[in-house]
Amino acid sequence: MILLDCGCTVKRVESSGGDSLPFAVFLDILGSSHYFTTLPDDYDFADEAADCVGYHYARLEFHDAIRIATAIATQGLVFRASFSDCAYLIYDDPKGILLATAIAMRHFYHRVPVRGGIGYGNFGMGRTVHESDGKSSSTEASLFGSALVRAFEAEHCGLKGMRVFVHSGAAPQLAATHKGITVYSELDYAEIEEGERPQTLGGTVIELQGESAPNVRHELCFIGHEGIDRYLRGLEKLKLAFPLGESDSAHYDQTRIALHRFQSLRAL
Repeated sequence: MILLDCGCTVKRVESSGGDSLPFAVFLDILGSSHYFTTLPDDYDFADEAADCVGYHYARLEFHDAIRIATAIATQGLVFRASFSDCAYLIYDDPKGILLATAIAMRHFYHRVPVRGGIGYGNFGMGRTVHESDGKSSSTEASLFGSALVRAFEAEHCGLKGMRVFVHSGAAPQLAATHKGITVYSELDYAEIEEGERPQTLGGTVIELQGESAPNVRHELCFIGHEGIDRYLRGLEKLKLAFPLGESDSAHYDQTRIALHRFQSLRAL
């Protein structure tokens, strides 16, 4: 029998940079529900695993990107929770959550369609256990808090696209990390004080234009100093590999619009 017990309770997270509550990002693979419901009820997912196609491929790429992001963005990392087609990352440092989310999204764009949301607030964790005897298994995972609720709410705000939406409670602190810089770009480095230039570019919080949703007025520009051409090429590949349902086809159109807006902001 395998038994993993990571039980603990977190009431408040103390950051190395001072007193701070956690930030959470919720990342979710788009189109999973549509994909599953179009398959026959007797579909054998073992065939996907053998050929590394379909949902099996998407899941592997998704979790690889999550691991890469947290391996690079270690500053302020509190907890990582990965599930079948979604994940939560918890950070107590705004720069950490911006960097991790941006790195993950840069990987997703060329592998699997993903949307996210960032929230801020309290976070707690209870007993987390996985048990298996080779014949059956059970998992008990206890995560809770307003940071998770608001991150989920931002991702589910109803706006379209492979984008990361920021809850209004998290936006002010995340935007403050830029110190007045609208978007990271090569020209912006002259405005960043010595020693503050990030080794790997994080994301930048920007206001939404022409869109609205309850408690969501910002999103994450995650392209850093790069142009959008490679993202647009990746988007076309994703559209062929992961066709979404008719009601979700607008995701690709809105993603393209967002990328062009990111590009225009970089030029400022």
